[in-house]
Amino acid sequence: QTVWLEGVGQTYLQRPRFTPDVANNVIRLEQRLAGEYRTGLTVTAKVSYKGDALTEATVKVGDFSPRLDLHIPEGKRFLWNVGDPHLYDVELTLSDASGNVLDS
Repeated sequence: QTVWLEGVGQTYLQRPRFTPDVANNVIRLEQRLAGEYRTGLTVTAKVSYKGDALTEATVKVGDFSPRLDLHIPEGKRFLWNVGDPHLYDVELTLSDASGNVLDS
């Protein structure tokens, strides 16, 4: 088995939780953070599908579990099923007050 170690900063992204709201064309994202709390942090999520940018949202971090609503444009909602699988690409970024990327 391959094993590796990754260094992390003082504050970093943990595993995100995505909850689809199909009826409202929204993906709800809860992005947990870990490490040292700092003021002025923001979390940004960018969603694309096959290279086509669909939506972007940014939220100021008020606690270690910020939430974002990602609104998928009408006609760009692609549901996954076994016979016709579709996956969105999501880029998550944690930035400090100066806009420096701390984790992605």
